[in-house]
Amino acid sequence: MMTGPDNTKGISSEYTTTQDRGQTHIIPHSLFEALAFVSQQYANERGGAETNSEMFTDMQKLDFLAVGWANAIKTLCIFLVTTPLALAGYQGHLPLFGGNRSYFDGLYCLMLALAFPIGVYFFFAKAGLRWYGDYTRTMVKRLITGASIATVILSSISFIFVQYMCFVFFSDERLASTVQWLADSYKLLFKITPDKTAGMVNWLIELKVPIIQGSWFFLISCLIFAALPWIAYLYRAGRNYIEADLGIYAGDKLYGKRLKEERFLPSIAKILHATGFGGD
Repeated sequence: MMTGPDNTKGISSEYTTTQDRGQTHIIPHSLFEALAFVSQQYANERGGAETNSEMFTDMQKLDFLAVGWANAIKTLCIFLVTTPLALAGYQGHLPLFGGNRSYFDGLYCLMLALAFPIGVYFFFAKAGLRWYGDYTRTMVKRLITGASIATVILSSISFIFVQYMCFVFFSDERLASTVQWLADSYKLLFKITPDKTAGMVNWLIELKVPIIQGSWFFLISCLIFAALPWIAYLYRAGRNYIEADLGIYAGDKLYGKRLKEERFLPSIAKILHATGFGGD
């Protein structure tokens, strides 16, 4: 039961709610709705409220897991398209900048590929910072777990698929034979000369280079993105330990005792103190 202030009134207009045995279960449909609910409960717990984590039902756990999963999948699908386009444009395979390319063009390509996923995973990392008690910790863990699992799975499958397509299915020999077959089949219709055929083969072979490089860039970036929410989560864990140990907030005593029973938190707290991120 919630023993502190209850700020859940009036939120039915922002979330889909269901009634189960007299309790209102909030079902988020987007990342922003999930963050809003997490922030609300986080403020309650920091104000001294204590909510039993068992009130966060299995259905709600699946809902938060699904929100994290779905948003990560959508983000990475966009990232998967923009990465090879940005690399191909910078390397001159696609006419984005003309003949002369500057460092600004390189920065533009980098931001073209990374701007959207950085923005989305920033909100996941923000969620990793918005927990204090068991209730919010359960919500946040489900949200970022869904995002991390989706990120690792999709990036691994995409990387293996691109490598297979470039080195096996679309090998240089197969590309050359396929282009030659198309040229022989439609040379009367499109007036394809042998020189044009050779140019098309060379262009396709060169185009594979940014695609292969993009797959490596995509994989490494996704692994970094998957780690960011958990870094924020562990940082918040260390701060919670420090604040509970100092008794800063009203609800710290009981939770501080529970925190001290977890062995890894004191180590994180020491690291934060040593690096200056732990506060006074």
